[in-house]
Amino acid sequence: MAENTKRLLKLAWETDRKTTFLYYLTAAIGALTPLASAYVLKLLIDNLQLVQNSLIVTIPVIITVVLASRYLISFSDGIIYWGINQSYLDYVFRYKLQNEVTLRFHQKVSKLDIAHFEDPKVQNLLTKTRDTMQWQLPDYLRNFSYLFKNTIAFFSAFLVLLPYGWWIPFLVMIAATPALYLQAKYGGIRWSIWGSNVPQAKKLWYLNYLLQDATAVREIRISQSSESLLNKFKEIQQNLFNLNKNALDKYLRVLTIPPIILAVVIFLVAYYFLPDVLVGTLTIGSFTLIISMLEQLGGRASVASANLAHLYESNLYTNHYFELLALPSLMPIAENPIVIKEIKPPKIEFRNVSFNYPNGQTVLENISFVVEPGESVAMVGHNGAGKTTIVKLLCRFYDVTDGEILINGINIKELDLSSWYKFLGTLFQEFVQYHFTIRENISFGAPDRKDEKAMIE
Repeated sequence: MAENTKRLLKLAWETDRKTTFLYYLTAAIGALTPLASAYVLKLLIDNLQLVQNSLIVTIPVIITVVLASRYLISFSDGIIYWGINQSYLDYVFRYKLQNEVTLRFHQKVSKLDIAHFEDPKVQNLLTKTRDTMQWQLPDYLRNFSYLFKNTIAFFSAFLVLLPYGWWIPFLVMIAATPALYLQAKYGGIRWSIWGSNVPQAKKLWYLNYLLQDATAVREIRISQSSESLLNKFKEIQQNLFNLNKNALDKYLRVLTIPPIILAVVIFLVAYYFLPDVLVGTLTIGSFTLIISMLEQLGGRASVASANLAHLYESNLYTNHYFELLALPSLMPIAENPIVIKEIKPPKIEFRNVSFNYPNGQTVLENISFVVEPGESVAMVGHNGAGKTTIVKLLCRFYDVTDGEILINGINIKELDLSSWYKFLGTLFQEFVQYHFTIRENISFGAPDRKDEKAMIE
């Protein structure tokens, strides 16, 4: 979790430093305003008590100032935290982060090797990441800001209570430990069944993909298998729900214990100071401050434990995102790739080429042929003979297992692929129609070309 927090904060900082800084600064200010408000209330009560005992009829300036300060603090909290942080910065921060997260995702996907897309594990990772990143990653940093705020408020209350007895804040911290323990133990329950790594969850993701993919839907419609697939979908959903429900039931049986322990400890500490208040060695204002800080210490500990649970949930989804970004390149790149500068039909040679797919399936074995410049060649064969595989190897979506592919006598592994792709025009069995204007479709491959006449022709 610490590593993902560091990664996401770095991402947010790179996205917008000013917004990130102000977002957490205003959260910190929001954490300190309850302390300031409680302390001003202490001063107000103590000064009122002094005036009452002195029988002064007029209202002293100090009381007016203290009273005004308390409402000024409340006003500032409403503007800075609830206004700027929650109503403005939270939206801007989330919006910019969603944009950056999505952009980096697409940048990574656009550079993935084709072999990655044909790997079921990577496909599963892609689906999970795509379907959760835009809300789970911003939620992670939002929950972290809540934890950040509650942690500051907790330790500020801790420091305020220290002069009244070093043992007080430590005792409350110990009393808050059971809540933290339960959140750590059962925090995974909050993780949706969609994020689970159990085999059934993977099937659920796959079925979810099948039931909305256009190509699959056409086949499902003709084969009339939708009812069977939907029944399977519902069955897995119910099984995963039952799996998580068992853990939830265990949590339900013990969730009331930590708050009871914490409430009893806070009451006993407050009761401990009552004799001092009655004999006058502790002012009523100080006693009020102690009660406020005890409640803040206990309350912030409980809320922080809930924040940790939410962070744990988002962290598991965040792992998918950074796992995807960390996928290595499967195709080694030459140290000094050769750029083909002259655009003309090349000579293509497959020399003793053999190829196995990553799953071990042998498709080509000791294949050799030459395509001369300008020559037209048609490859004919039964399904699975390797026709599409030859095209994939020619595009260097994969590297050959044995042998070599030569372009103008140069091993394809030594070529700069961006220059090589300028020679290629492909139409695979499964192709994509880009729903843009004709002009946009033409310019995608060469956006720097503005020849209107050539486009029309």
